[in-house]
Amino acid sequence: DQRCKSQCIAHGAPATLAAALSAFGGNDEVVSNALGAVRNICAGDTEAGHERKIACVGAGLLPLVVKSVRTHLRDTEIAELGCSALVNLVCAEAHEAAAASAGGHKALLTTVVAAMRMAAAEDSAMALMIGGSAISLYTMRGGKVDKGLALTAARVGAVDVLTILLNRVPGVADMDTSIAAGPLCNLLIADPGGA
Repeated sequence: DQRCKSQCIAHGAPATLAAALSAFGGNDEVVSNALGAVRNICAGDTEAGHERKIACVGAGLLPLVVKSVRTHLRDTEIAELGCSALVNLVCAEAHEAAAASAGGHKALLTTVVAAMRMAAAEDSAMALMIGGSAISLYTMRGGKVDKGLALTAARVGAVDVLTILLNRVPGVADMDTSIAAGPLCNLLIADPGGA
């Protein structure tokens, strides 16, 4: 619940999670649990939720989440948890700081696309759907597509990987594909000529 998540922040969870990811970044179990905790603590769009996201970004978790996903690209569970943590970490108030701490918009989007490509190779529809959500949330500003971010996403391969999701992954027929179709349409509108 929201109260528990806020207590996690008050008791220093972001710094503890950052320390765990830094010290034990090669340990699949530690990384998986830490990414799940980041995802859960940062969930929510309330004012308190935004404050939690800002606290986590301030503790340096965003570049550690990106590094964890890059390090464990072959682990579908970590790719899924990492993409969901990225979705929950990014909010308007923390967006530019988040991108800067991850090495820029291109670096962050490249990581999401790489995780989605790995998930496609493993036929993990859920990881691809979460990645689609990450791309969608990341490229939107004030309810509109940010053309620069959409072009960056397209240039790092987001269109290709979203197309794979919609055409090839087993189980997609049973899922709500708007989470992939929506971002794909936004990217194509931003770059009709194909980046």
